[in-house]
Amino acid sequence: MIKTRIAALAAAGLITLAAMTSCGNGEPDYSKLDMDIDKLAENISTAVEYDDYLYPLEDDVTESIFTGIDAEDCVSYGGTGATSETVAIFEAENEAQAEEFKVKLEEYRKSCAAAFEKYTAGEIDKLNAAIIRTVGKYAIFSVSPDSDKINSVIDDFVAESMK
Repeated sequence: MIKTRIAALAAAGLITLAAMTSCGNGEPDYSKLDMDIDKLAENISTAVEYDDYLYPLEDDVTESIFTGIDAEDCVSYGGTGATSETVAIFEAENEAQAEEFKVKLEEYRKSCAAAFEKYTAGEIDKLNAAIIRTVGKYAIFSVSPDSDKINSVIDDFVAESMK
C-alpha cells in the first residue's frame, strides 16, 4: 500500500515537472507577435492628457529624428517641441535588432534630457520616466506625463494582439 502511494506520488511529481519544464521560463513567446503599430501609437497618444498636442509624423521625419534606426516599419507622434512628449514605435527584423533599437532610443533619451535640461527643467522628470522597451521585434519609446498608464496601455494591446 505504501509502495503504491509512493509510486503514485512519484508519477504525479514527474508529470508536474514535465509540465513545468515544457512551459519554458514563463515568458510569453513574442516570436509570432504581429502588432498594428499605427493603432498602438494612436492608443498611446490618446491614453493620457499630454501637455502638448501630439500629431502623427511622416516616416521620413521619424527617421531623421531617430537616427541610426533602420526599421522595417515605424510610426511616431510628436508635438510642437515645447515639451519632450513623444511616441515612437519601430518594427525590427527580429528581436535582436529590436534590442539594438532600444540602445539607440536610450541614447536619444539622454540627448533630449541634455537639451531640455538647459531650457525646460520640468521635462527632465518625464524623460527620466520615459518608456523604452521591446516586445518581440518591436521597440517602443514614449515620453508622457504618466508612464504607468502608458505601460498599461502597451501591456493590454500586446495581450490583445497575442490572442
